[in-house]
Amino acid sequence: METVEENIDYKMIGQRIKKGRKKAKMSKEKLAKKINVTPAYISKIEKDSAQITLKMLSQISMALNIKIEHLISVPTKETNSCLTQDFQELLSKCSLEKQKLIYNISKIVLDIKFV
Repeated sequence: METVEENIDYKMIGQRIKKGRKKAKMSKEKLAKKINVTPAYISKIEKDSAQITLKMLSQISMALNIKIEHLISVPTKETNSCLTQDFQELLSKCSLEKQKLIYNISKIVLDIKFV
């Protein structure tokens, strides 16, 4: 039987914390100081080598002014805003040529019929 912890995507959470921290133009040291941990712990969280408690997640979300739901949510058909935001961020980092390639691949995928 699986536990809840086995289903938590700590890597995704760490990536979203890192993106949020950079968007807030905050260093690991400054974030660590705000929530009373070490910069090394922030690094471990961002690199998926530290499991994060709900309390710590809450403190980080408040320090970065990010909704906790964004940090932990798994995109679904009903709530795909996190997926949309992540996809837009990825596209913004791509050259125009790569964006066109992604667009063309998306069109091909849309035409695939699953049985």
